[in-house]
Amino acid sequence: MPSYRYPGPRPFEENDINLFFGRDRDIKNLLTFINVEQLTVLFSKSGLGKSSLINAGIIPELRKKNYEIILCRFNSYVNKERDENISVEPQSPLQKLFSEVTAKFKPEPTFLDKIVLNTELFSLWHQFKNIQINSREKKTYFIFFDQFEELFTYPPEQVKEFKEHLAELLGVSIPQEYLDRINQLESDASSADLSNEQLGLLYDQIPVKILATIRSDKFSLLTNLKDAIPGIVTKTYELKPFNTTEAT
Repeated sequence: MPSYRYPGPRPFEENDINLFFGRDRDIKNLLTFINVEQLTVLFSKSGLGKSSLINAGIIPELRKKNYEIILCRFNSYVNKERDENISVEPQSPLQKLFSEVTAKFKPEPTFLDKIVLNTELFSLWHQFKNIQINSREKKTYFIFFDQFEELFTYPPEQVKEFKEHLAELLGVSIPQEYLDRINQLESDASSADLSNEQLGLLYDQIPVKILATIRSDKFSLLTNLKDAIPGIVTKTYELKPFNTTEAT
């Protein structure tokens, strides 16, 4: 339901769309970036309205274009050593994204789960591929990481795990371990072959778009990801302060 009350100091949300003004140029430009690029980083100084732009400007437009929206925020890492009120270790960034996707789509098993029996090999790619296989509609999956700088407060091994899974989701049609397993199945006469339709579904690129927002003073942290995701430091859009016309 649309809101008719100015939100004050909190970021605009999606239902505040009728109160959100002054960013028409940025909405148009950023939508163009999203349409062309698989990955976009939106950066600016703190407080200029990155979250508001995405929530009230970009997401409502994407919903009109058959996008499935996944919102994910990691929050700063706090463990039991830093806070005695923490009774269990918090989820890793990858686990948090898994949880958001599972809660939204409730993905059901597919033939993919029979290819790789070792559940430790299941990946972000695997999760989205199951969703894609089960979907009856052609959807584009849009993952919005708000305040992405929070990722870098987590232990280095968790950041490494996250970037590797994200790179695999963005970069390959089918991971090597699945190719190896398919070849093994096809060479084993006792195994049921995959149908041509199933093989086609496996090789279909997952239509996923990613947008992350980050503060300008934390932008250099992205270099920790560029070995796996080179575009993370080049596919960027800067949000600048209002000019006089926009402010009016």
